[in-house]
Amino acid sequence: MDFDSVVLDRDPVVVRQPPRGWISTILREPLLHFMFIGAAIFVLSHFADITDNAAKTIRVTPELRQQLTEEFTSLEGRTPTSEEYRRVSLNWIRNEILFREALALKLDSGDEMIRERVAQKMRLLVFGRVTVTPPTDAELKAWFEARRAAYDTPIRYDFFEVSIPGENAEQKAHGYLADIEAGREPEDLRVRARVFAGRSAAALSEVFGGPFADAVVAMPVRTWIAVKSKVGWHLVRVDAVHPGEPADFTALRSNLELAWMEERRRQLAVKAVNELEAGYKIRREDLP
Repeated sequence: MDFDSVVLDRDPVVVRQPPRGWISTILREPLLHFMFIGAAIFVLSHFADITDNAAKTIRVTPELRQQLTEEFTSLEGRTPTSEEYRRVSLNWIRNEILFREALALKLDSGDEMIRERVAQKMRLLVFGRVTVTPPTDAELKAWFEARRAAYDTPIRYDFFEVSIPGENAEQKAHGYLADIEAGREPEDLRVRARVFAGRSAAALSEVFGGPFADAVVAMPVRTWIAVKSKVGWHLVRVDAVHPGEPADFTALRSNLELAWMEERRRQLAVKAVNELEAGYKIRREDLP
């Protein structure tokens, strides 16, 4: 029969079905259903959290350090210093963050490109979202004064230079200098002399080193001196000094405002990337 009770001689007699198994009983309990659903949600959320943590973890391994070092060496012809490696590795980390964020936004959809290309797309997206308002006159003037050295025309020097090569270069340089001071200027020095015109102290420092630039700045005009640079010994004579000229804020205002806005845009873009970086765990396994 497919019913639980029938009537016989007016008295109800309950006819019971065969007992169900314990599994069937459990499956029919609403409370247990709720517990099973809760457990499933917990497990799924646990694994989702693990996946999310993995996506937000960036591992900088010793193998990666070796790769970055080799790339730097290939470009610069030498191994990076500790500070240079720090900058290179931080740049890699930020590119990796931009790369992952770009993938999350599906910017790579339908396009086979290398990691740097995808990171560049994200970088452009970040820059595109940055809004910069023009500076006030007070802001721009303060910014200009802090960078005046880049805009002022510096003091410039015209001078002759003769390189003294080979062994005992210092001794030779001072020997030539003694001949010049005695009025016996060697003819070959005139042939080998190079003329430098309108060079600033900063330009000299970049080519010859700071001590050489300092010596040129301090030396009297039309007087030969023997001086050492980062590339060797030289005889030098300054022939003319051209005074510097301060930059005119009013004349440069339009260019200054463009430079200010570009710098501000970069600052805000870097800040945006740093905010993205805050959501990642950086494990530096490449450093001792």
